[in-house]
This record gives sequence, structure tokens and C-alpha cells, in this order.
Amino acid sequence: MTEELIIRRSKSVIVFAIFATLMTSTLIYLNSHNFFAGNRPVPHGVFIFFFLPFLAITLSSILMSIDRNPVLRLDEQGIWRRKNFMPGLVRLLAWKTIHYFYIQERTRNATVIQELILRPKESDKDIKINLAGLDTPAETIMEIVRQKAVEYNFHDLGVEGA
Repeated sequence: MTEELIIRRSKSVIVFAIFATLMTSTLIYLNSHNFFAGNRPVPHGVFIFFFLPFLAITLSSILMSIDRNPVLRLDEQGIWRRKNFMPGLVRLLAWKTIHYFYIQERTRNATVIQELILRPKESDKDIKINLAGLDTPAETIMEIVRQKAVEYNFHDLGVEGA
């Protein structure tokens, strides 16, 4: 592999972000008379309780929809991964520092979720990379990791079902 593989969020995640933003905006617009009632308190305190999670989803959705930075990048140095949604927090896991890896498959609501689990040589803590919701299939990512496993002599433990 001479070129790098850049992996971003899939379009379905971005569509969900836009949908969540539209739903929350509509909810605010339809109930704006309850929020801006002047000197009287908001009569529907329960509405605020349900509104706050929608507001959090909306804000994170807006960030996700405008953020086009890669979630993962596989190149000759190693795996560049984002620690969280902040674009500046990128960590490198060099190929030569990996001790072993495996795929963990979990089934939730008839959907198989795959995670790439990596163990660095100098650590006793696993690094988990969720392979769902990406624009590149998990098989492509795993093929590259397996090629690098042969090249850098780290172990492939296969697939673990949970």
C-alpha cells in the first residue's frame, strides 16, 4: 500500500444529522410561545426536559454535518484516529507498536456492529475503533490492517462474537 486511505463518516450519518436539526428547529418554532412567554414561567416544564436532549443532538448534528475531517486515516506510518468529534485531537497508532488485533462483532437489534480492537505493545489497554457508520467498508479496512500485520509482524486473532 503506497497511498493512504482516508475514511470519513458515511452519508447516512450526515443525513441523520440534518434530519435531527430540522426536527429540533420545528419543535422550537412550534413551541416558541412557551419559551418566550415574558414574565410568566414556562408552563410545560416537561417540555424543557425533553427539549434539552434534542438540543444536544442538534448541536452535535450540526458539528457532524459541517465537519469533513477524516475519522480514520491509514497510511505507511500507521492508523491516525480521532479521539472524539473535535478535529484537532488526532492520535497516531504506529504499525510497529501494535502487538495484536481482532474484530469484535456485537449484535444489537438484528444489526451486526463491528469494532476493530488493537492492543499496543507497551500498554495493557485496548484501543477500540468502531467500523460502523463509515464511508469505507469494514472489509477494506481489515484487508489493509491484515497486510500491515504481515509486514510489521503483529498478530491477527480473528473475529470474536459477543
